Amino acid sequence: IEKLGFISKELLDKDYSLIGFYGGNKYFANMNSVFVAGGITECIDIESFNTKQRNSKWGVHDGPLFEKSFETLNKQSQPFFSYIMTLSNHEPFDVPTNYKFASYGNDADLFNASYYADSCLGTFPLTYWPPT
Repeated sequence: IEKLGFISKELLDKDYSLIGFYGGNKYFANMNSVFVAGGITECIDIESFNTKQRNSKWGVHDGPLFEKSFETLNKQSQPFFSYIMTLSNHEPFDVPTNYKFASYGNDADLFNASYYADSCLGTFPLTYWPPT
């Protein structure tokens, strides 16, 4: 991890606020090391969600994660940079949507999870674009 390049580290020196979002537990499998290595100064993970929102196998589904991200970033002072790490495109591909890709056989779960992740990203408000 320490050898990877992170754009966020470059922005840290330019007084950007750096915030990361992760739908799971940042200490599981040492995921926190990604945030630390990237210079992220604040990390919102499963602990920031109420128990009702923690309803996927690994933590919080992408929908509530993107909602929390938007709410938080909407209050963030500028300039800022953010990572959002979702869980749906990871086995067991646990998503709260209808099964749309049954005809894809063994890949159906992956396609369904990708569809869900994309739909959540597609509804993520682009309030900050274009930059002012």
